[in-house]
Amino acid sequence: MPTQEVLTVEERVDNHEVRITQLEKDTSEFRLKINEQLGQVKEQVLTGMIRSSDENKQLREDNRQMMDKLVGINDKVQERKHELKVLDKQNFWKLVIAIVGSSTALITIIQIIISHFAGK
Repeated sequence: MPTQEVLTVEERVDNHEVRITQLEKDTSEFRLKINEQLGQVKEQVLTGMIRSSDENKQLREDNRQMMDKLVGINDKVQERKHELKVLDKQNFWKLVIAIVGSSTALITIIQIIISHFAGK
């Protein structure tokens, strides 16, 4: 009877060793698969980050170009406003001179007419 128990214990130990070995093998394979998938995820994340960075660079460049154009347009608008103010002042003084000149000419004509009739 004791040999039967020893055999049973030995069989149990052998079975236990086989199960441990299989578990270690399965764990190792699982680790390899996880590491492989983790590497793929890292690669995808890195690729996405690089693509996002490139897209952001392009967007920043587009924004810079648009801002330069807007600043240029704004400068032209300000320059045109200044030109219009200068023209308004010039036209005002031209109008004043024209009014004064025509008034002076009218007064001179009236004086000539009056002196012509007064002199007779």
